[in-house]
Amino acid sequence: MGSREIRLVRVCWLFAPLWLSWAIKPIVAEGSIRSIGSLGQYEQPEQLVTLFKPQPIEEGQFETEAIGGNSNMRVLKLRFPTPLRSGVIENDTVHSLVYIPNSSAKEPVPAVVILHPLGVRDAANERYLARSLASIGIVAATMELPYHMHRAPISMGSGEFIFRTTPENAIKALRQAAMDAMRLIDWLCMQPFVNKSKLGIVGVSLGGIIAALLAGIDERLTVCVNVLGGDIALTIWDSWLTRQFRRSLEKQGVTLDDLHSMLYWINPTTYAAMARGKHILMVMSEYDLFVPRRACIKLWEAFGRPPMIRLYTGHLCAQFSAPALKDAIISFIKMTMFESKSAEEAASKLEQVPIVALKSELMLPVGGNVGAGVAIELCDIDSARRTSIDIHFTTGGIYAAIQWEVSRNLAIGACMRLDKGQKLHPHISCFIIL
Repeated sequence: MGSREIRLVRVCWLFAPLWLSWAIKPIVAEGSIRSIGSLGQYEQPEQLVTLFKPQPIEEGQFETEAIGGNSNMRVLKLRFPTPLRSGVIENDTVHSLVYIPNSSAKEPVPAVVILHPLGVRDAANERYLARSLASIGIVAATMELPYHMHRAPISMGSGEFIFRTTPENAIKALRQAAMDAMRLIDWLCMQPFVNKSKLGIVGVSLGGIIAALLAGIDERLTVCVNVLGGDIALTIWDSWLTRQFRRSLEKQGVTLDDLHSMLYWINPTTYAAMARGKHILMVMSEYDLFVPRRACIKLWEAFGRPPMIRLYTGHLCAQFSAPALKDAIISFIKMTMFESKSAEEAASKLEQVPIVALKSELMLPVGGNVGAGVAIELCDIDSARRTSIDIHFTTGGIYAAIQWEVSRNLAIGACMRLDKGQKLHPHISCFIIL
């Protein structure tokens, strides 16, 4: 498969959450939500940390297999038993790929764990990041989250179990993910080629939520990059993906405050203050439908407002910025781990991440044909998405337009139809950014 085909596959999988959210209703099975808070029997975050610490196991219980590499690195396939058994055979073995730079043979080097988003079938972006980190002298370990890829139950797709199971099991999967990652960090700390004082974690979307949780509960971690992750309760309450689940909660009389109380013990916001002083970088999409802005802001404030990369686009379109984000993440980790720069100083030296905004819209040109379609932003004039130049492909025609946002989902401007006539018309665009 060539590079063009690989890019096409990645773009296709980018939209997986769209069809998953429509095909699986509700996002988790019906059932009482109130029992999921039963583990929150302690009052202080410092006490709650004990809920996540895995029991130590012998190094012999970790299975390793060399699967290749190149002149710069070697690659190990790592398998080990989960610390929190689910009863699903496939899910109870954790799978990881570890990329080890050859430079680690001379002296111990930093190590980073990388966690993928919800529902992915092939963590290609995470492996690409891992190889890139190993190429600059950092051990990088990708880990499959519960019920994903090799860990998916027979006859279910990657991540599908989390959509179909009860609320209790879905929340248990989050706890299991955190405990699995901590056991992976245990293994890394056993290795003579790892510098135990320089450990980091990177996570995207669901992986970002777990990474943020671990930044607070695992004192060994010194660096955390949280990409598109936020407060769990607000994510469930506001997310487009969980809109039907929210309705089921409201039918049970559950409020947002209730949900925050129930998820207190598993919410990264609870432990974020314990991560202050660490090197933290957050990435947020301003128009995110899946991990909404206010969920990210709540976590950001709990962390003490660390450096943040703001993408003026949506959750899905952030994938188009993946190469530039990868470079920013690597630069941030390199500067904080190798050059002893603070998070603020490292973030100030990062290159601006370009974005692509793809809008699903209803366009209403004055004197023209109303049409539904898709708009592609060609130019973000003020670098904040308030004023933009777009091309609109609608059922009413193809238009070029300059427009100004009145609100997050409404814009006004002037447009010219490209496929018929050259007159400027005022227009209104009602849109969502994907």
